[in-house]
Amino acid sequence: MRQKFDLQLFAAGDNNDLPARSYQLEFKRLLQAVFKKQSYFADFFGGSIEAMDGIQENETAFYVKTSDIPCVCGTGYDKTATKAFGTGTGNSSRFGSRTEIIYTNTPAKYTWGWNFHEGIDRHTVNNDFAAAIADRLELQARAKTKAFNDAHGKFISQNAGHSETLLDYTDDNVLALFNALSKYYNNIEAVGTKRAKVCADLYNAIVDHRLTTTSKGSVANIDENGVVKFKGFLIEEVPDDLFQTGEVAYVYIDGVGKAFTGINTARTIESEDFDGVALQGAGKAGEFILPDNKKAVCKVLLDSEYGLDNLTVTSAASSTTSGKTKLTVSPALTSGNSYKYKVADNAVLPAAGQSVKGWTAWNGTDEITAATGKEICVVECDSAYRALKAGVATVTAKA
Repeated sequence: MRQKFDLQLFAAGDNNDLPARSYQLEFKRLLQAVFKKQSYFADFFGGSIEAMDGIQENETAFYVKTSDIPCVCGTGYDKTATKAFGTGTGNSSRFGSRTEIIYTNTPAKYTWGWNFHEGIDRHTVNNDFAAAIADRLELQARAKTKAFNDAHGKFISQNAGHSETLLDYTDDNVLALFNALSKYYNNIEAVGTKRAKVCADLYNAIVDHRLTTTSKGSVANIDENGVVKFKGFLIEEVPDDLFQTGEVAYVYIDGVGKAFTGINTARTIESEDFDGVALQGAGKAGEFILPDNKKAVCKVLLDSEYGLDNLTVTSAASSTTSGKTKLTVSPALTSGNSYKYKVADNAVLPAAGQSVKGWTAWNGTDEITAATGKEICVVECDSAYRALKAGVATVTAKA
């Protein structure tokens, strides 16, 4: 069920009597409410998005006061007799050399834009007219949040000040990754909540990890198959398509960046072409991170050499039972592993290390019921159901 946001969009006022009605303030509030609920990377940006209505500036959202002058800690108050007194009067200080602090205006620029244009005809909308407008504005806010998710994943990747490589999804290498991450964040003296946004395969590897127990400093909800914390990092699964190619996790300290959007317009205007209104909106968006904060952002890449080993799968019609096929697979099954399979019109190989726990188990000898012309994918997996080898064959079944 879609969550409704309790916003009053159509209070009485002069705006309701105009042929063109402005909804910039209402759309701003909608964007902020939806972003908090549906943004995958909101915590990177402090939990919210800065939304500004009625913007006129084309390039810059705001300015941040920054200074790159380092802090110098002296060795102590200098009580030498000639410091600030006697011959040192007016030309020396017992506090040491004085450094002037100057701040510069650093612009946070808009880097991409968004828009929408819809029409609502009073004769065909089949809903209360005002309710339809409110509903469409909410749906547009959801669509913009999806665009924010895509842009924010790319922004995090581009501004990561550190990277780590995951060799594969086995227990030992997942543990090695988080040990390396823990060491890195400790050595940069990071202060704040450490969070890891991970792809589905890495998330499943963490859920099934032998150390995912409260006795080892991890917090797990076994009933919901969800991990709250692993090796000191809060873990959250996000859709794979929010990661850039070859990347499987983004790790950061909460609140290191700022997300913002400016609303140029959000309005309805009476149409000349039909009996109704055009619903229109346009705006800009961008992200900002201080250079010093980039070291608190890490991306994890999957080793490019890591992949599934190949299985050669052949299908032949059963000699005894209609509708069944007999499979042969090579190379032979490795001790301790097992087979899983799935039948489909177009079978797709799983990713290396992907969990195939929900696939159908096969003992390697029984004949399988499947229709001729379908495709069958056979996977060899380890004891945690992680895919190690796979192959696909076109089914031939006994008529």
